[in-house]
Amino acid sequence: MKLQSILISTIYVAGLCVSLPAKAEIQTRNAYCKYYPNGSNIARVSMPCKISSDVEVLDVTIDWQDGGREIFKNYTGAAFIYTDTRGGEVVKRLGLYDPDGGFEAVSDRAYKMESGTIYIWWRK
Repeated sequence: MKLQSILISTIYVAGLCVSLPAKAEIQTRNAYCKYYPNGSNIARVSMPCKISSDVEVLDVTIDWQDGGREIFKNYTGAAFIYTDTRGGEVVKRLGLYDPDGGFEAVSDRAYKMESGTIYIWWRK
């Protein structure tokens, strides 16, 4: 009987540990961002920004220096595929070339949206 009580208590405590949601860690980095509309090799927007990413879910927020904000949510769990606040698909790309064709060694990533692409440099 005592063994049964211990076993039930252990299962109950283990169940509590599993059911408690873990708080996701948000990482924020200073960066430099440029927005290029589709078909253009001239940036429409170019300024410092901050990139925040949820380490567990990988949702992304881009806060532009002028107060603008982009939010990309990963609803499906598919790697590198997001939805923006307007419902459009966003694809993350890593290890990039500049839109003008020259290689930018410190370019870290870009987010390709339906209307254009936001390029991000950590050390610009």
